[in-house]
Amino acid sequence: MIQINNERYLSHQDMAERFGVTRRTIRRWWYDGALPSPAYQGRTPYWPERELNAHLTSKFRSINNA
Repeated sequence: MIQINNERYLSHQDMAERFGVTRRTIRRWWYDGALPSPAYQGRTPYWPERELNAHLTSKFRSINNA
């Protein structure tokens, strides 16, 4: 995890640990559109934690309302 301007960004590894899956699964979710687009530092993708939480909350709401 890195922090830029008081916002936390999660790496593949951070997200894999948080969700209890492999880094490969995180990549697959990203490529399949289940995750928002990441920001990059160099060639490394990082997901803004706040944006990721909002995206996942929105997805779960739409699933629960279906």
